Amino acid sequence: MEKLKYPIYLIGLPGSGKSSIGILLSKKLNLKHIDLDKKIVEKENTNIYDLIKIKGEKYFRFIETEILKKNSYGKKIISCGGGIVLNPTHKNIMKKGTVIYLITDLEKIKNRLSRGKKRPLMEKYTIEQLHNIRKKKYIEFSDLVVENNKEKKDVVDKIISKLEELI
Repeated sequence: MEKLKYPIYLIGLPGSGKSSIGILLSKKLNLKHIDLDKKIVEKENTNIYDLIKIKGEKYFRFIETEILKKNSYGKKIISCGGGIVLNPTHKNIMKKGTVIYLITDLEKIKNRLSRGKKRPLMEKYTIEQLHNIRKKKYIEFSDLVVENNKEKKDVVDKIISKLEELI
C-alpha cells in the first residue's frame, strides 16, 4: 500500500462507526490512529457537548479546522467528526489523502446514539435530517464509500480490499 495517498480519513454521520473502525483499521495496517474529536477535547479540556453549548458551534468548527490542519500529514488513520464536510476548506486539506465515507443504516445509527454520549446537534436535528443535509457532501468529499452494517472486522477487511483496488 506504499502508493496509497495518506492520511486515510474516515467520514460519515455521527454514530456511523468512524472511531471504532478507525481504531481497528489502524491496528490492521499498523498505522497511528487519530480521532479528531478526542484531539479537540484534549486541546479544549472539555467535552464536545459542553464546548458547543458554551462557546458555540462556530468556535467548535474553527478548532476542528485547526486540529485537522495540524494532523493532516503522514501515514495514519484519521477519524473525523460527523460535520467535517460542512466546511469546504476541509475538502482541500483532505484531498492530499484518501477519504472513506462510512455509510451506515440509520436504524443502526439511532441504536448506537441512544446508548452513547450526549451530542448537541442531535438536540437540533434528527439523524434523518442530518443524513439529508450531509449525504451529498459526504459523497463529494469521498474517494471510497464503504457500508458499515456488518461485523467491524468484515468492514475493515472491505476497506483494505477497496484501498488495494486504488493502487
